Amino acid sequence: MLVFHHGGGSLGPGGVPNPVQAEHEQMLARRYPYYHDAVREAQEGKDREGPLVRALGAARRALKGPSVVIDARILAGEESVTGPRLRILELIAALSQTGEARVSALVPVDLNSAARRALERLAGVEQVTLGPGSPRPGDERRAPPPTIARADIFHRPFGSATAKTWRARQRSGSAWSLGART
Repeated sequence: MLVFHHGGGSLGPGGVPNPVQAEHEQMLARRYPYYHDAVREAQEGKDREGPLVRALGAARRALKGPSVVIDARILAGEESVTGPRLRILELIAALSQTGEARVSALVPVDLNSAARRALERLAGVEQVTLGPGSPRPGDERRAPPPTIARADIFHRPFGSATAKTWRARQRSGSAWSLGART
């Protein structure tokens, strides 16, 4: 059973935690000595595959819907939005218009202005910028941004998989979809 306590609101009036909460936490610690460590590991991103992480993921998707990150870094540089670039923008637009998922676009620092305008017209699409000083998928020295790390699905609609791509996928905990080279 999963009980959703948000900010202590379910244990006290006005969202202020009730003193009974401390009692409940002690009871949990006695009955399930592993519980608090498991929660902490899940919050810190250390446990990416355990039963608690899967249960929390299922609860999050039930409450908020799935999260999808589309790798749109191909939208860098030149101003034309044709071919593969157009397909990526159309995919992001189609996903966002369904209202069925929280959609983020992984964009380059030098995102071209036509693509930027197209993405800004899409309600609810978060742009996550990767560039100098930002961790890149496959960079083992830094963790990916929270939006990427917590995504239910990460879709890379272009390019081929490399060893770095697969290491990043393993660290993210997301289900990945890799498309064919376009």
